[in-house]
Amino acid sequence: MASQQFLPLGVRTDGEGSALRYVYVKPHLQESEERPRAAFVVAIPARLSDITRLTEAFGSFGSVEQIAFHPSIKSSAIIMFTKQSGLAKLLKTATAGGSVNFPCDDDVEGNGLKGWLAEYQAMRPKPEVLQTQVDSWMREFEEEEERKRLERIRGVEEGGWVTVEAKGHKKTQVDPGNNFGGVSLAAAERRKQRSQPKFFEDLYRFQQKDRRLEGVLALRQRFKEDQDRITEIRRARRFNPY
Repeated sequence: MASQQFLPLGVRTDGEGSALRYVYVKPHLQESEERPRAAFVVAIPARLSDITRLTEAFGSFGSVEQIAFHPSIKSSAIIMFTKQSGLAKLLKTATAGGSVNFPCDDDVEGNGLKGWLAEYQAMRPKPEVLQTQVDSWMREFEEEEERKRLERIRGVEEGGWVTVEAKGHKKTQVDPGNNFGGVSLAAAERRKQRSQPKFFEDLYRFQQKDRRLEGVLALRQRFKEDQDRITEIRRARRFNPY
């Protein structure tokens, strides 16, 4: 009874012909108890990892008073028997290498392979269900957009103005009769010019070539005019006494 090592206990969950699995048990000692009544059990099969099934399974050794699962690991638990004889019978069976049969209903959902399949299918709905969800989301989105559009139209029809002012902007007094909030006439003119459409010149390559040729010819013409002007100036400065 004083052994603190885990003892293997064979478990069959599908009757005599099923594969043998093992859980591992040992006494769970508490300082306040001279004769322990609790067992620490690990490697509990998923099909037994609920209080009702585990109570039925270990009830074959004695009346079970309480079961406490590990907070994050459902495969380990502390099982407290009503009497010390229940723990003694459990340890005796495990020491002798015995096994017990814990019949389980295969149709119970949420356990073993069927539980995993149900969880997988819940995470991946059928195309019909997914289409219904998408249609519902899109309908809600379109209704919200339509509501916002109607609110904007209603605001324009009521003749309301929406003024957006940044912090720190001061009003600019243009003249005694007109007061514009933070916008001068020069700034308004610049905005107007920026808002006008821009026309791109010399968009095509032949246009760019023609413009460069025109520039070269204009430079040559100005150079010739400058040469003629210089010649006239020099001729006028020549001294001719006769």
